Amino acid sequence: MKLRNTTLMVAALVAFALAGCAADMAKQLTSNEQVRTQVMGAIAGNKDLAFQAVDGIMASDSLRAQVIDHLLTNDQAAIQVLVRIGTNPDALAPALEKLFAGQWKKGGIPPLWDGKTGERIVAELERLLVA
Repeated sequence: MKLRNTTLMVAALVAFALAGCAADMAKQLTSNEQVRTQVMGAIAGNKDLAFQAVDGIMASDSLRAQVIDHLLTNDQAAIQVLVRIGTNPDALAPALEKLFAGQWKKGGIPPLWDGKTGERIVAELERLLVA
């Protein structure tokens, strides 16, 4: 009984110590660029760690949406995602569901995308040369 209580007490102390270390590590990651670079490098260099990090990020609905939006701002990453979706029938269904549910990002025509750029350039050059 005494051994069991001692074991439980040691386990509790280890748990508290590890919790303190975890909080300290989170603080170090946010405030110490060298630690952050080392940790990110370790994650980027290890497939299993990278998968664990992605799984952790994707577990949160709001964070998942932000990460995907950020990912799609990188042209090369966006192309890779779209190629994977387009070549993987299992990945295509969720994308189509999102599209048909009206949750897809809305596109639009950029300002001045009207085919009259040449006319505007000539008019500006005339204005500059006459002035």
